[in-house]
Amino acid sequence: MRAELAAITVAAFGSGSAAAIGVSPVTGGTEVELDQVESGASALLSLGPAIGALPPNYPPRGKQVLGEAISAKAQESTRSPSSGAIRTIVGPITAPAAIGVRLNGY
Repeated sequence: MRAELAAITVAAFGSGSAAAIGVSPVTGGTEVELDQVESGASALLSLGPAIGALPPNYPPRGKQVLGEAISAKAQESTRSPSSGAIRTIVGPITAPAAIGVRLNGY
C-alpha cells in the first residue's frame, strides 16, 4: 500500500520532484512528507480538496475539513523558506482512523 501511495504522489507531482517526497512507516500508520516546493505546488494547484476527498471511509464533512487543513498547511509552508507539509496517516491507508497535517520543523 505504501508503494501505491508513493505512485499516487508521484503522479500528482511528477517524477522530477519525487526524490524529495518521503513515505515512511510510523507507529500505527504512514507518514508522507513533502518539501516546500511540493507543498507550494499543492497550494498553487489547490490540491487540498482533492486529496481530502480520498479517504473512502470519511464522511463528506470530514473530507472537507481534511482538504481545508491540507490547503492551509500547504499555503503556510510557502511562506516559510525551509518548511514543507507532513501528513500522518493513522491506520491503513485505504481506511485511515485519522490523518494529521503539520509543517515540518514545528
